[in-house]
Amino acid sequence: MALAASKSHDERAVPLLLRGAALGRLGFYADSMAALNAAVELEGKLKHDTYVPPFALYELGAVHCAQAQMQEAADVFAKCAAVSYDFNFEVQATRRACTWSLIDNIFAGAVPNALGGRVSVDGAE
Repeated sequence: MALAASKSHDERAVPLLLRGAALGRLGFYADSMAALNAAVELEGKLKHDTYVPPFALYELGAVHCAQAQMQEAADVFAKCAAVSYDFNFEVQATRRACTWSLIDNIFAGAVPNALGGRVSVDGAE
């Protein structure tokens, strides 16, 4: 699903970030990287969602890590760390990492779901 070019940069930013992050977690690395790179390219063009490009860089680094491309990941993380942001990036990045860790544990059956059972990928409890 391509986002219409006529949409404002702010309207495109968050969906690109979310799409890229989700596809990366699902293992669709090429599609993930395309969406995340498009989000990174919005740097300096956003009025409200200025956090999107740095978080897209962070997610891009995570995609490189998932593919064992450690040098590329280190380069992306270094670029991300070298920029000054108008919000606390470290706190937000830690929150993101904790959220993904919890999601991973839920699907691994290590954490009970809201109904008191355990969640598994194949649906068995």
